[in-house]
Formats: sequence, C-alpha cells, structure tokens
Amino acid sequence: MPDGCTWNRCARPSPCSSRPSATYRVKKANSPGARLSVPTTYGHYRLPPLLARFARQYPLVQLEVNITNRNVDLVAEGFDLAIRMGHLPDSGLVARKLEDAALLLVASPDYLRRMGAPRTLEDLQRHMCLPFILPRTGRLAPWVFRDGKRDLDWLPSSSIETSDDVLGVVSLAEQGIGICQSYEFIVRDRMQRGELVEVLPQLRGRTRPFSLIYAPHRRQSAAARAMIDLLTSDIPSPEENANDEASV
Repeated sequence: MPDGCTWNRCARPSPCSSRPSATYRVKKANSPGARLSVPTTYGHYRLPPLLARFARQYPLVQLEVNITNRNVDLVAEGFDLAIRMGHLPDSGLVARKLEDAALLLVASPDYLRRMGAPRTLEDLQRHMCLPFILPRTGRLAPWVFRDGKRDLDWLPSSSIETSDDVLGVVSLAEQGIGICQSYEFIVRDRMQRGELVEVLPQLRGRTRPFSLIYAPHRRQSAAARAMIDLLTSDIPSPEENANDEASV
C-alpha cells in the first residue's frame, strides 16, 4: 500500500461476496477526491487491479468507490463518475465505452452429469435456467446468442429467479442448480478450475458494453481526471474512434 494511504471498510472485496453493495476508499487527509459508482460485476472483477494501480500512481488523492447495482444519480448524489453496463439511454451525460464484454452459458459439471448437456437452443427449455430480473424494468433479462450470422434473444423461464445482484446466478450455477448466462470475465477462472463448464459454445458471440459516464460541464477534480485517464487508457481516444465517446 502506498505511504499515507488507508483502506476503509472493504479494501479487497471478495468475488464470492453475497453483499449487494460495498464502499471502500483510498484516502489521504485533506486531499482532493472523487466518487465513483460501479456495478457489482465490474466492482468485483474488473476494478480491483485498476484501483491498486491507481493507489500506487496517485497516493495523495482520496477516492470513494461505491459498488452497487443501483444506478445512482450522479448530480443529485454527488458522484463524479459511474460505470454502467448495457446500452445507455439519452441522459445528457458523457459516455466512454470501456469494453464489449463477451457473454456465455455455463453450468457445473455435477449439473451436467445429472441432467445432461443441452445440444440445441430448444433443449434449454427442458433445463433449469437461472434468469436475472433487470432492476430498471422488473423484467427478466433475455439471454442473447449468435447463431451463425443471426442474433437471437431468448427469454429463459424458471422456478428460480434472481434479482438485485446478477452475480447470484453464477453462485447458483456453481451449486449445480442450473444453467446461467454470465460475462466471460466473471466465469473464466471458475472454468479454468473446472468448477463451471461452458454450455452451447456454438451460440456464443454476443456482448454487452460497459461504459464510463460523467457530467459534461462539471469541473472534475484531479482525482476524477486521473481515474478517467486510468480507466480509458486501454481504449481508443475520441479522436481515434468517435464512437467511443458520446453524449448519452
């Protein structure tokens, strides 16, 4: 840890944590700061190594990171930055796309031994699917597939539905309850350890975007500008790719 920095509350959140939200800080007394809100997927699996790098590079700033699946109001709640997943509605905020995250289906080896592996999309109707309820709409999130050159949206149905924390469907799949769709960056390590197995790999190919958003006319602190630079350092600049930055 850099000299002069302290970690409050959860400095290193566990990927398996069942808590829907958390807040942790890197801080230096009387230093300029920034507030960042991120979803649980990004907060537990993408942000920690970036935050460690930030703490090493900028040890004199204060940063608060709020991990929640609730879409905060940046202006009303005093947040400088937020990371959002999915396609963004028109809101007047500036958005920088961070990545297009690949999606795939997974199940545990135990489940597949008991129930067999589905070979076609139609086979999924005879399996225990583990859908997620979208917080904004209260509706089930469709599973998205690519069949050759054709994109398909398929609505799973199940006796078990998960809401609030999308990481819950991965935990259920790990326990052999059924099949879930998740981001590859979340399940990659579990697949390498043999805890989860990809299902219907011929239907993968769809992605969902993650974007960094902030108010266009708000004067950013040095900490906020440093975090923007760090988060967007591996993506093309607006001059290189005008589609990566836009008002939303």
